[in-house]
Amino acid sequence: MKQFLIPSKTFLLGEYLALTHGVGLVAVHSPFFRMQLTNENPTEFSPLSAAGKYRKNTSFQFTDPHKGLGGFGCSGAECIATRLSETLEKIDPWETLGLFADQGSGLDILSQSYGINQETDQILCIDKKAKTIEVMPRLGIFVTIFHTQKKVPTHEHLKTLEQNAFSHLYPIFSAAIENWKTKNSAGFLAKSDQYQKALNSFGLLAKHSKLALDDLSSLNVLGAKACGAMGSDTIIVYTKTQNQNLKEWQEKHSLLEIHRFPV
Repeated sequence: MKQFLIPSKTFLLGEYLALTHGVGLVAVHSPFFRMQLTNENPTEFSPLSAAGKYRKNTSFQFTDPHKGLGGFGCSGAECIATRLSETLEKIDPWETLGLFADQGSGLDILSQSYGINQETDQILCIDKKAKTIEVMPRLGIFVTIFHTQKKVPTHEHLKTLEQNAFSHLYPIFSAAIENWKTKNSAGFLAKSDQYQKALNSFGLLAKHSKLALDDLSSLNVLGAKACGAMGSDTIIVYTKTQNQNLKEWQEKHSLLEIHRFPV
Protein backbone atom coordinates (compact mmCIF):
# COMPACT_ATOMS: atom_id res chain seq x y z
CA MET A 1 0.00 0.00 0.00
CA LYS A 2 1.37 3.38 -1.01
CA GLN A 3 1.98 5.80 1.82
CA PHE A 4 3.33 9.30 2.40
CA LEU A 5 4.97 10.83 5.46
CA ILE A 6 4.09 14.46 6.21
CA PRO A 7 6.25 16.25 8.80
CA SER A 8 5.05 18.08 11.87
CA LYS A 9 5.73 21.81 11.86
CA THR A 10 6.66 24.26 14.60
CA PHE A 11 7.02 28.01 14.18
CA LEU A 12 10.42 29.06 15.52
CA LEU A 13 9.90 32.71 14.63
CA GLY A 14 7.39 34.80 12.74
CA GLU A 15 4.11 34.39 14.62
CA TYR A 16 1.64 37.05 13.47
CA LEU A 17 4.05 38.20 10.74
CA ALA A 18 3.07 35.00 8.94
CA LEU A 19 -0.42 36.46 8.63
CA THR A 20 0.49 40.08 7.92
CA HIS A 21 3.73 39.74 5.95
CA GLY A 22 3.71 36.12 4.77
CA VAL A 23 7.06 35.24 6.36
CA GLY A 24 8.16 32.72 8.95
CA LEU A 25 10.95 30.51 10.23
CA VAL A 26 9.49 27.02 10.46
CA ALA A 27 10.88 23.69 11.66
CA VAL A 28 9.56 20.60 9.86
CA HIS A 29 10.32 17.61 12.02
CA SER A 30 9.45 14.23 13.52
CA PRO A 31 7.07 12.70 14.35
CA PHE A 32 5.36 12.40 10.98
CA PHE A 33 1.72 12.37 10.00
CA ARG A 34 1.03 9.33 7.83
CA MET A 35 -1.27 8.96 4.82
CA GLN A 36 -1.78 5.41 3.56
CA LEU A 37 -3.88 4.54 0.53
CA THR A 38 -6.35 1.83 1.48
CA ASN A 39 -10.02 0.92 1.23
CA GLU A 40 -9.98 -0.57 4.73
CA ASN A 41 -11.33 1.68 7.49
CA PRO A 42 -10.66 4.93 5.61
CA THR A 43 -10.35 8.11 7.65
CA GLU A 44 -13.20 10.58 7.44
CA PHE A 45 -12.60 14.33 7.87
CA SER A 46 -15.19 16.81 9.08
CA PRO A 47 -17.10 18.15 6.04
CA LEU A 48 -16.59 21.62 7.53
CA SER A 49 -12.78 21.32 7.53
CA ALA A 50 -10.65 22.52 4.62
CA ALA A 51 -9.64 18.94 3.83
CA GLY A 52 -13.22 17.70 4.11
CA LYS A 53 -14.53 20.39 1.76
CA TYR A 54 -11.87 19.65 -0.86
CA ARG A 55 -11.76 15.88 -0.66
CA LYS A 56 -12.97 13.97 -3.69
CA ASN A 57 -13.90 10.30 -3.81
CA THR A 58 -10.58 8.98 -2.48
CA SER A 59 -9.93 6.40 0.21
CA PHE A 60 -7.02 6.52 2.67
CA GLN A 61 -6.07 6.28 6.32
CA PHE A 62 -4.65 9.34 8.05
CA THR A 63 -2.68 9.02 11.29
CA ASP A 64 -1.97 11.92 13.63
CA PRO A 65 1.11 11.03 15.75
CA HIS A 66 0.20 13.80 18.20
CA LYS A 67 -3.26 12.32 18.89
CA GLY A 68 -5.02 15.67 18.73
CA LEU A 69 -2.43 17.93 20.38
CA GLY A 70 -2.54 21.28 18.62
CA GLY A 71 0.23 23.36 17.14
CA PHE A 72 1.96 20.84 14.86
CA GLY A 73 0.04 21.33 11.62
CA CYS A 74 -2.59 18.60 11.71
CA SER A 75 -5.13 20.53 9.63
CA GLY A 76 -2.45 21.35 7.07
CA ALA A 77 -1.36 17.71 6.97
CA GLU A 78 -4.99 16.67 6.38
CA CYS A 79 -5.16 19.00 3.36
CA ILE A 80 -1.86 17.70 2.03
CA ALA A 81 -2.96 14.08 2.51
CA THR A 82 -6.16 14.79 0.60
CA ARG A 83 -4.19 16.26 -2.30
CA LEU A 84 -1.70 13.37 -2.26
CA SER A 85 -4.58 10.88 -2.53
CA GLU A 86 -5.28 12.42 -5.96
CA THR A 87 -1.77 12.90 -7.31
CA LEU A 88 -0.16 9.76 -5.79
CA GLU A 89 3.19 11.57 -5.97
CA LYS A 90 4.98 14.46 -4.32
CA ILE A 91 3.21 17.77 -4.77
CA ASP A 92 4.29 21.32 -5.47
CA PRO A 93 3.97 23.44 -2.29
CA TRP A 94 2.86 26.59 -4.11
CA GLU A 95 0.26 24.79 -6.20
CA THR A 96 -1.06 23.10 -3.06
CA LEU A 97 -1.25 26.44 -1.26
CA GLY A 98 -3.43 27.74 -4.09
CA LEU A 99 -5.92 24.92 -3.50
CA PHE A 100 -6.19 25.74 0.22
CA ALA A 101 -5.71 29.51 0.11
CA ASP A 102 -7.97 30.15 3.12
CA GLN A 103 -5.97 27.80 5.39
CA GLY A 104 -4.55 30.35 7.87
CA SER A 105 -1.24 31.94 6.89
CA GLY A 106 -0.51 29.13 4.44
CA LEU A 107 2.95 28.53 5.90
CA ASP A 108 1.83 25.17 7.32
CA ILE A 109 0.84 23.99 3.84
CA LEU A 110 4.06 25.30 2.28
CA SER A 111 6.48 23.91 4.86
CA GLN A 112 4.82 20.53 5.29
CA SER A 113 4.38 20.03 1.54
CA TYR A 114 8.07 20.79 1.10
CA GLY A 115 9.02 18.16 3.68
CA ILE A 116 6.96 15.22 2.38
CA ASN A 117 8.81 11.88 2.72
CA GLN A 118 12.12 13.55 3.55
CA GLU A 119 12.30 11.96 7.03
CA THR A 120 14.82 14.58 8.17
CA ASP A 121 14.42 17.61 10.41
CA GLN A 122 14.81 20.90 8.53
CA ILE A 123 14.54 24.59 9.26
CA LEU A 124 12.80 26.53 6.49
CA CYS A 125 12.66 30.27 5.94
CA ILE A 126 9.52 31.04 3.95
CA ASP A 127 8.51 34.25 2.19
CA LYS A 128 5.14 34.02 0.44
CA LYS A 129 5.47 37.37 -1.33
CA ALA A 130 8.88 36.48 -2.76
CA LYS A 131 7.62 32.92 -3.31
CA THR A 132 10.71 31.38 -1.73
CA ILE A 133 11.37 28.44 0.60
CA GLU A 134 14.97 28.36 1.81
CA VAL A 135 16.58 25.52 3.77
CA MET A 136 18.61 27.13 6.55
CA PRO A 137 22.15 26.06 7.49
CA ARG A 138 22.99 24.31 10.76
CA LEU A 139 23.93 26.49 13.73
CA GLY A 140 25.58 23.72 15.73
CA ILE A 141 23.16 23.84 18.67
CA PHE A 142 20.12 21.80 19.71
CA VAL A 143 16.44 22.56 20.06
CA THR A 144 13.86 20.70 22.11
CA ILE A 145 10.16 21.12 21.39
CA PHE A 146 7.73 20.80 24.28
CA HIS A 147 3.94 20.85 24.21
CA THR A 148 2.23 22.72 27.03
CA GLN A 149 -0.83 20.40 27.02
CA LYS A 150 -2.90 23.57 27.42
CA LYS A 151 -5.47 24.90 24.97
CA VAL A 152 -6.30 28.53 24.24
CA PRO A 153 -8.97 29.44 21.61
CA THR A 154 -6.42 31.02 19.28
CA HIS A 155 -8.63 30.81 16.18
CA GLU A 156 -11.01 33.38 17.66
CA HIS A 157 -8.07 35.46 18.84
CA LEU A 158 -6.53 35.54 15.35
CA LYS A 159 -9.75 36.85 13.82
CA THR A 160 -9.44 40.05 15.87
CA LEU A 161 -5.96 41.03 14.69
CA GLU A 162 -5.31 44.21 12.72
CA GLN A 163 -3.24 43.65 9.60
CA ASN A 164 -0.80 46.48 10.34
CA ALA A 165 -0.41 45.79 14.05
CA PHE A 166 2.84 43.84 13.76
CA SER A 167 4.96 45.77 11.27
CA HIS A 168 7.36 46.65 14.12
CA LEU A 169 8.24 42.93 14.40
CA TYR A 170 9.51 42.66 10.84
CA PRO A 171 12.93 44.31 11.40
CA ILE A 172 13.52 41.98 14.37
CA PHE A 173 12.56 38.96 12.26
CA SER A 174 14.77 40.06 9.36
CA ALA A 175 17.78 40.57 11.64
CA ALA A 176 17.22 37.16 13.24
CA ILE A 177 17.14 35.48 9.82
CA GLU A 178 20.33 37.23 8.72
CA ASN A 179 22.05 36.07 11.90
CA TRP A 180 20.95 32.49 11.24
CA LYS A 181 22.13 32.58 7.64
CA THR A 182 25.59 33.73 8.78
CA LYS A 183 25.57 31.02 11.50
CA ASN A 184 25.63 33.61 14.27
CA SER A 185 23.68 31.59 16.83
CA ALA A 186 24.14 34.15 19.63
CA GLY A 187 22.83 36.92 17.39
CA PHE A 188 19.86 34.83 16.33
CA LEU A 189 18.97 33.90 19.90
CA ALA A 190 19.18 37.54 21.00
CA LYS A 191 16.73 38.55 18.27
CA SER A 192 14.45 35.61 19.07
CA ASP A 193 14.35 36.80 22.68
CA GLN A 194 13.65 40.36 21.53
CA TYR A 195 10.76 39.07 19.40
CA GLN A 196 9.35 37.15 22.39
CA LYS A 197 9.56 40.21 24.63
CA ALA A 198 7.79 42.32 22.01
CA LEU A 199 4.90 39.85 21.86
CA ASN A 200 4.74 39.73 25.65
CA SER A 201 4.58 43.53 25.84
CA PHE A 202 1.44 43.41 23.68
CA GLY A 203 -0.19 40.76 25.86
CA LEU A 204 0.42 38.03 23.29
CA LEU A 205 1.90 35.42 25.60
CA ALA A 206 -0.27 32.89 27.43
CA LYS A 207 0.16 32.94 31.21
CA HIS A 208 1.15 29.27 31.46
CA SER A 209 3.88 29.72 28.84
CA LYS A 210 5.24 32.86 30.51
CA LEU A 211 5.51 31.04 33.85
CA ALA A 212 7.44 28.20 32.23
CA LEU A 213 9.79 30.60 30.40
CA ASP A 214 10.45 32.62 33.56
CA ASP A 215 11.48 29.43 35.36
CA LEU A 216 14.08 28.64 32.69
CA SER A 217 16.16 31.69 33.64
CA SER A 218 17.94 29.71 36.37
CA LEU A 219 18.93 26.88 34.00
CA ASN A 220 21.94 26.84 31.72
CA VAL A 221 20.10 27.08 28.41
CA LEU A 222 20.99 29.20 25.40
CA GLY A 223 17.50 30.52 24.88
CA ALA A 224 13.81 29.68 24.78
CA LYS A 225 10.62 30.85 23.18
CA ALA A 226 6.91 30.11 23.26
CA CYS A 227 5.64 29.36 19.76
CA GLY A 228 2.46 29.86 17.78
CA ALA A 229 -0.50 32.13 18.48
CA MET A 230 -0.32 33.46 22.06
CA GLY A 231 2.69 31.17 22.56
CA SER A 232 0.12 28.77 23.90
CA ASP A 233 0.79 25.35 22.38
CA THR A 234 4.54 24.85 22.32
CA ILE A 235 7.77 25.99 23.95
CA ILE A 236 11.16 25.52 22.32
CA VAL A 237 14.41 25.42 24.29
CA TYR A 238 17.84 25.92 22.70
CA THR A 239 20.81 24.14 24.33
CA LYS A 240 24.51 23.56 23.67
CA THR A 241 24.23 19.80 24.00
CA GLN A 242 21.67 17.16 23.10
CA ASN A 243 21.62 15.55 26.54
CA GLN A 244 20.92 18.59 28.71
CA ASN A 245 18.57 17.56 31.52
CA LEU A 246 15.37 19.63 31.62
CA LYS A 247 13.24 16.98 33.33
CA GLU A 248 12.60 18.82 36.60
CA TRP A 249 11.48 21.98 34.80
CA GLN A 250 9.44 19.92 32.33
CA GLU A 251 7.61 18.05 35.09
CA LYS A 252 6.96 21.19 37.12
CA HIS A 253 5.08 22.74 34.21
CA SER A 254 3.48 19.50 32.95
CA LEU A 255 5.19 19.75 29.58
CA LEU A 256 5.36 16.93 27.05
CA GLU A 257 8.65 16.53 25.18
CA ILE A 258 7.91 16.08 21.48
CA HIS A 259 11.28 16.10 19.75
CA ARG A 260 14.92 17.10 20.27
CA PHE A 261 17.23 17.63 17.31
CA PRO A 262 20.28 19.58 16.08
CA VAL A 263 19.84 22.88 14.26
